[in-house]
Amino acid sequence: MNTPSTHDSNSTTSEPGRWHIPALICLSTFWESLFILKGSNLLDEGWALYAGMQLGMGRHLYDEISWVFPPGHALPAWLGHALDPQGVVVPRLIYAAFTVALCVSLYLLGRKIMPARFAFLGAALLAVAAPRSHMMHLLYGYRYMVFAVAVLLAYSIRLETGRRSWIFIAGILAGVSLYFRVTPAFAVSVGLGIAVLTQDDMVNIETGIVLDEMLGPRTLPELNRPDVPIVLRVYNRTLGAAVAARFGFENVLSTVELAA
Repeated sequence: MNTPSTHDSNSTTSEPGRWHIPALICLSTFWESLFILKGSNLLDEGWALYAGMQLGMGRHLYDEISWVFPPGHALPAWLGHALDPQGVVVPRLIYAAFTVALCVSLYLLGRKIMPARFAFLGAALLAVAAPRSHMMHLLYGYRYMVFAVAVLLAYSIRLETGRRSWIFIAGILAGVSLYFRVTPAFAVSVGLGIAVLTQDDMVNIETGIVLDEMLGPRTLPELNRPDVPIVLRVYNRTLGAAVAARFGFENVLSTVELAA
């Protein structure tokens, strides 16, 4: 009796689901299409549409239009008013595209930390989530998280390939995410922006100490930012523990601990 080899079995189980991403795009697109022409929300959607109309009339953001923050909220509405004077359907299409892209990007991010079927399940649940917020067209939803997830994807590629250009790409995406949504993007971008990620433990430690001094109250009191995280990546576990005990760092992690 012929039995499949271990190599063949592993290659079959580890092969990514090629239909996952097309299925997610179709599912999310169908779900979003149910709400494009339905519902209205003057309280949450109306102010952004009104701001887009004002921008289309030549008025200036934060001068004659002072209530839009972050500014990315007005961009889809401004484009909608420019392309379609009613300015309703086009912004909704843009937000729908954000949601579809979020489902795909979350799946790709999940594939890095879990089996493909679990990543697909999580992304599929997100694709059909929040029917009430969809019907009400809430602009402060999770849709802008697509940019923060893109930052994490670029950052993970940097860790996998070692190419520093991906840090630059992650920084650009972080700036875009801050333009659209401050709260989750700030947490992601600041945490990655001050991460020390070289293959030299001493460089990591020295840079971390300098940053800790710069952001602490002793060197520049006016720049004191205890809320900004400093991430030290130390390749040796014993050295990491010694640095944490000596300099008071709370999260000095070795690559073994990060992998775990």
